[in-house]
Amino acid sequence: MNIRHKISTLNLFFLLQVFGAIAQFGQTSFPVNDGGRILKYPFAGGMNCPQFSELDANNDGLKDLFVFDRVGAQVMIFINNGNSGSTDYTYAPEFAKQFPPLLEWALLRDFDGDGIMDIFAYLSSGALDAVMVYKGYYRDNNIAFNRFHCSGYFENVLSWQPPGQEKVNIYVSGQDIPDINDIDGDGDLDIVTFAQGGGKVEFYKNNSVEKGWGRDSLSYSLADGCWGRFYETGLTKALTLSTSKTECAHPRPPAVADRGGLHAGSTVLTYDMDNDGDREILLGDISFKNINLANNGGSRQEAFMDAQVNNFPDESALPVDMDIFPAPFMLDINNDGKKDFIAAPNAINGSEDQNTAWLYENTGSSLLPKFSYKQKNFLSTDMIDLGSYTYPAIGDVTGDGLQDLIVGVGNRFVSPTNQEARLVLYKNVGTESNPAFELTDDNWLNFKQFSNSTYYLAPALGDLDSDGDLDLLVGEYNGQLFIAQNQAGPGKPSSFPAIIYGYQNIDVGLHSAPFVTDLNNDSLSDLVIGERNGNINYLQNKGTTGNPQFDSNLKNLPNSENLGKIRTYEVPNITGHSAPVVLKFKNYFQILSGSENGKIYSFRGNYADLYSEFSPAEDITANLTPGTGIFSAPAFSTFSNTADFFKVICGNARGGLTAYNVNLKSNGETIGTQASVAEINCIVFPNPASNEVVLRLNDNPPETSNLEMYNQTGNVILRNNFSGSDFIIDTHGIPRGIYLLRLWNETGMTTRKILLK
Repeated sequence: MNIRHKISTLNLFFLLQVFGAIAQFGQTSFPVNDGGRILKYPFAGGMNCPQFSELDANNDGLKDLFVFDRVGAQVMIFINNGNSGSTDYTYAPEFAKQFPPLLEWALLRDFDGDGIMDIFAYLSSGALDAVMVYKGYYRDNNIAFNRFHCSGYFENVLSWQPPGQEKVNIYVSGQDIPDINDIDGDGDLDIVTFAQGGGKVEFYKNNSVEKGWGRDSLSYSLADGCWGRFYETGLTKALTLSTSKTECAHPRPPAVADRGGLHAGSTVLTYDMDNDGDREILLGDISFKNINLANNGGSRQEAFMDAQVNNFPDESALPVDMDIFPAPFMLDINNDGKKDFIAAPNAINGSEDQNTAWLYENTGSSLLPKFSYKQKNFLSTDMIDLGSYTYPAIGDVTGDGLQDLIVGVGNRFVSPTNQEARLVLYKNVGTESNPAFELTDDNWLNFKQFSNSTYYLAPALGDLDSDGDLDLLVGEYNGQLFIAQNQAGPGKPSSFPAIIYGYQNIDVGLHSAPFVTDLNNDSLSDLVIGERNGNINYLQNKGTTGNPQFDSNLKNLPNSENLGKIRTYEVPNITGHSAPVVLKFKNYFQILSGSENGKIYSFRGNYADLYSEFSPAEDITANLTPGTGIFSAPAFSTFSNTADFFKVICGNARGGLTAYNVNLKSNGETIGTQASVAEINCIVFPNPASNEVVLRLNDNPPETSNLEMYNQTGNVILRNNFSGSDFIIDTHGIPRGIYLLRLWNETGMTTRKILLK
């Protein structure tokens, strides 16, 4: 069977040959059982560095949840179901397309007081680190945004004017998260953020109200270059507090100076914790695992931090202790009218990648909050979230005739010095047309044992030795392949007695991502392998049935290191992390490849000329990228007996999976629903079969019916048309194994799976 990231098989090949191009994509989901729990949003894509804000996405008066993940710059929207005192959200991926492209950090705030959230977000332009703004509005009761014009400075970003100088941008690093709130209590939104050299927090005052403009403008000045009078050294988790309201603290020991113009990274949030009218500050630092709370003993206009708590929330049984660089957020999660507290990692590399949202419920009041630990995995506990860098494969490895889901995990955070790679098996416990998955093995085939030597595991399934069962290839960081030869035989649960590294000395460089397919139609399984550089390697099978042989010296064939001259990156980048899938049509094939930037690239090739440059195919994946993010790795399957759609499952850098419906079109018309293609009433017998298979139409047959029979590697081994009710397939000489019959005529179509014994 042909599958690395996937093709469920033959279903897909047949559908594409009959109906042509793909028309549209839309996110979907399947039921997933994880340890007896049915996940609420299993295919939401995972979370690594989430940032949280409130918004009303659908204009129903309820505060929904906006989650922006720095890893892959992904927006996720969760609709609030409005039950007071409870946490009840529905994942709504359709709202993500309403948001503009965002990068590094994004916070939703209502700056003009119209009740609609606006976006404050990071903008990088060359050496410029700045803040851009989008104005929110509703279109057909769905949130939408337009870029807000920040007057008086190029790049349309927030700026201020030093005395006697030209305007400059308000500096906010892409590694930081600022706070955007009404700091001084005058009704408009100010900004506090760390200075470019670090150590000190700057207060940018919004002068809109003072100028008589109301709240619909953003006019800033640097009002305080050392807001709160404290200093953060980054060398100790404690802050250095000043002894004077009029002097900024200096770093200790005296030999330690500012960070030489380099700011390592800090996260900021202000909140009135003691109901005295001024705002305290919560800080996370890239060097530490805790959240600091500094108490404001001054006023709204003149902040002065005079005490600190280094293990916030100190009243909780489990204060924040997160590897590494936590960020603080405040929002009402459980609909009780009180702000709850969330801490989430803000470091893209080397930080926690599963327990990424520590939720503390406010068990005090809205004016005097008290935070009690609730859970470490808010939202992600209801997702498939396996760590970082997922590579799915689809195929029947349990021998029940249903397509299972295997996920390669690049790495999972255990500690800053310990990362685990592994394979995870989700058994299909549903039906052929309505799959449902159950987490069966979190360390399938014990691939975790290889974590000390490699990672970025990318599985592929295919019948390499033509014995009717699925063998397993696994790509990895070093560019070579693991091989696990299946000894079970057709139609039986897989049996892999041994796992061998360095299959046939194949080495494509770094980050091998294999796919198994008979690309040259000689009935032998070939290899198509992606890699870090973004090219795709083609290794033709020069062996025989039962004895596959691949030339590990890719230079022996022209363009074998660069199949179709494909590149999965955009200049000026030089790496692409290709993750290919091959779709076979009657007269041509199409290669779709995931990539480092998240785009799914598509190219069309000719069987007769495998070494020419492939032309870019119609962009059938433009709507696949939202929700997936960087390091996309696609898998294809129909999970259906009908011709109107198939499924795409994508891995990503966030350690989760996203799933998509893909509708097909015939003669330019989209087939919109499953009911639009009728199921032909027929029976196939005997099944299992030995010498012949009878296909019988039960209703009045049309003048002509068409039949194709596929083996597990996607090759058509029989193609015919017939008239009348019965068609007999002589199976003498056909290798034993699982096959797929596809029948179609003017009344509809059907699919039947058969086993030859």
